[in-house]
Amino acid sequence: MEILRKYILGLVLGLAFVVVSVAGLILTKPYTFHGTLFDTPQPAPEFTLFDQHNQQFDLRAQTGNIVLLFFGYTNCPDVCPATLANFQQLSDRLGSQAKDVRFVFVTVDPQRDTAPKMQEYLAKFSAAFIGLAGSTQDLNPVWKSYGVFVQAQPAAGSENYLETHSDLIYLIDREGKLRLTYSNDVPVGDLLQDVQYLLRNN
Repeated sequence: MEILRKYILGLVLGLAFVVVSVAGLILTKPYTFHGTLFDTPQPAPEFTLFDQHNQQFDLRAQTGNIVLLFFGYTNCPDVCPATLANFQQLSDRLGSQAKDVRFVFVTVDPQRDTAPKMQEYLAKFSAAFIGLAGSTQDLNPVWKSYGVFVQAQPAAGSENYLETHSDLIYLIDREGKLRLTYSNDVPVGDLLQDVQYLLRNN
């Protein structure tokens, strides 16, 4: 009987050790991001532009917030409105945490995207979203520093042309460093998990 009790006790202690060990592994497992990580986080290229309210926006002044940066244009028929709709869902799901996230939309169509047009367009998604415009001369260095491809595809005799442009989402962390990029169709839930992790740990 004593031998049986010792056997049972040993079995229980062994199982407890296994449970604790597995729990420890789970708790110490590093977080896996859903986007593409930069090998070494680097300072995001700085820029200053004017927003849809004609207020100066300085990227350096956003330190302490997470910035989600996307390049597009208001006449875009598909990718841009879909991305902004996802930003809207993300903002809603973040709740009070959204105050620490900046959603920034930089135009690739300076000829048509005036400040009033950007303001009207972004109001369809969220009044808190930031739309940045300017001249081609103002925007070219920004496009170049983020590796953004831009090419107009004009229709003859018409202003209803399309812009071919790269469509990555850039995540800049609270320290002003480029941490991740995402495809424009990244699931909102994946973005939410990454942003919340960085809000807690960055």
